[in-house]
Amino acid sequence: MKALRRMEDRFLLRCLSTRNKRGFTLVELMIVVMIVGVLVSIGLPSFKKQLLKGHLQESKPYLMEIAAKLRIREKEFGLVDFPSGDSMAIEQDIEDVLGVDLQDSGEFCYRIVVDNFADNSNPGPEFEVWAILRYQEAADAGENVVADLKSKSCTTADEKNASASWAEEYTEKSVVMRYPPGTDGPQEEDGVTVHDWVNGVSMYNVLY
Repeated sequence: MKALRRMEDRFLLRCLSTRNKRGFTLVELMIVVMIVGVLVSIGLPSFKKQLLKGHLQESKPYLMEIAAKLRIREKEFGLVDFPSGDSMAIEQDIEDVLGVDLQDSGEFCYRIVVDNFADNSNPGPEFEVWAILRYQEAADAGENVVADLKSKSCTTADEKNASASWAEEYTEKSVVMRYPPGTDGPQEEDGVTVHDWVNGVSMYNVLY
């Protein structure tokens, strides 16, 4: 029995040695390429979404700072008095009144929303802070106003860094932070999902 096993082992080694010398056939290489292609096609959308999530995370520190300073100012002075008309949509007023530096966040324009947001909770949120994606071509053309799909406009601050190229594909969409955070999970408006809340933040508008 042992002698037979040794003979099998020697035979397998010779086969492997022959395989290594002659290489792979064209059919085998084509099969490998096809398998790799299928794996890439399956994994690429998921990879792109994870990469986008990473980019969108860049807005969260700014959203949190705006929300925190807005709450502090409301407790100290009551209703926040912004100098311009619809200045909750003007980044420069948010910078001047709340002291939040938004220059480095070039991919987003930040605004505050206190009405007309989707709500199915009780009690409803006090306010939302939106980070609306912007694109560099508009900035280069001197346009400093962006809007999301719900026609909420945002005017960028006087000094604003350039937007990265990844944001151009997702312009007119926004990341939303809500205060109070409310319940995690999907939220519908007229039977359509408009948000998917995680710790008071929804990226659903951009991801889907």
